[in-house]
Amino acid sequence: MSLFSSLKSEAATVLLWGDRWWLPRHQLPVPFAEPAQAAALLAAAWPGRTKRLRIVYHPDDFATVPATCPNAGRTVLSLALAEEFPVVTHPGLVWSHEPILAAGESFNTLLHHETRPALFGLVHQLQEHGFTVDSVWPLPTWLNALPPDLSDSGAMTLVAVSAERFCLYRHSPEGVRSVQTGQGADVLDQLAGILQATFAKHPDEFVLYVTTDDSLIDALNQRLPLIGDRVVGHFSVWEALAKPAPISGRHPAQLLPPGAVLLPARALAAACALVLAAGLALGGEYLHREITARRTGAELAREVPALRAEIARRQQAQAELAALRAEAGRPAPVFGPWLRAVGQVPGAVTLTALRATRGEFTVTGGVTAAGALTEAAWRDWLGRLGGETWRVEPAGLPAGTVRLTGRPR
Repeated sequence: MSLFSSLKSEAATVLLWGDRWWLPRHQLPVPFAEPAQAAALLAAAWPGRTKRLRIVYHPDDFATVPATCPNAGRTVLSLALAEEFPVVTHPGLVWSHEPILAAGESFNTLLHHETRPALFGLVHQLQEHGFTVDSVWPLPTWLNALPPDLSDSGAMTLVAVSAERFCLYRHSPEGVRSVQTGQGADVLDQLAGILQATFAKHPDEFVLYVTTDDSLIDALNQRLPLIGDRVVGHFSVWEALAKPAPISGRHPAQLLPPGAVLLPARALAAACALVLAAGLALGGEYLHREITARRTGAELAREVPALRAEIARRQQAQAELAALRAEAGRPAPVFGPWLRAVGQVPGAVTLTALRATRGEFTVTGGVTAAGALTEAAWRDWLGRLGGETWRVEPAGLPAGTVRLTGRPR
């Protein structure tokens, strides 16, 4: 039986953790030496026909931090958090947050964010390999979706652990949420120290382990004293990935920002063309009924100005329809290499805004220190930014403000 025979047409949940992929019902990971190899190696190892993904995303440099915030939507939240967490205004870095909860007289959340641009490039690379990415979730969010509600307060400790790293999500009886991570050869000792302090205060707290190797549970128990009557759950990571673990599409921890998952350009243009064609057909039928209903010359004369205006509008609509059909036939530019180049900007340059369309992109920013940017570093980056697809202007070394425009070659 195929490894993914039971996945049918639903999205498969896969975990990118550190430097490897973990797949449902597959005990061996898919490792990669560099992040740029992740998409290609997953595609090479993928045995199923269905290539829809729900990604659980936790590279080693991904961060989750507590934040005091207003009880508001994403736009207001980004304005409120911008000073303390500049990542929420960075155009190339992805961020999301857990549901906002009351904390005394204020509100708080857990802020998930990248520390270097990577996710946009990964999603585009996966699309180039034929995958469809339905959603991307932080590891703590996915862990919290695995167990049932076991208490009114939601108190529990959820731990993903491998031989090299761990990620611990805890919701305390007091309602405080926290995430702790660790890496290294002593990862079990680090984790045992955290758990021992928790179990000393709350000996009966529920804990769920998600492990990459069942022997890790025994090794961890040897480091923890038996206190109280703890309820312990355990899933292998490949077993947990095969579980539904439903997360609402409105959950604010979704890492793909609003508008990131759109119809391809050709499908969008075709949809617009169909709408316009339907409008023309319906409008023509309506005009025919209106004209035949008017029997006298005087009535028709009164209608002539309105009919002329209607004809002009429909001629304009026909011109737009022709333009959309022409646009639908043009190949869409591939932005994966461009996004990777944006993430490799020289250290002396800070980018503040990105904008890209089918026919043009703009990059805005500035040089952080006079004389810090060399001609060689600048020209090397411009070459990678333009590649074989774009002509980037201006090419000269900037002295202060950076504003680049790229157009197809």
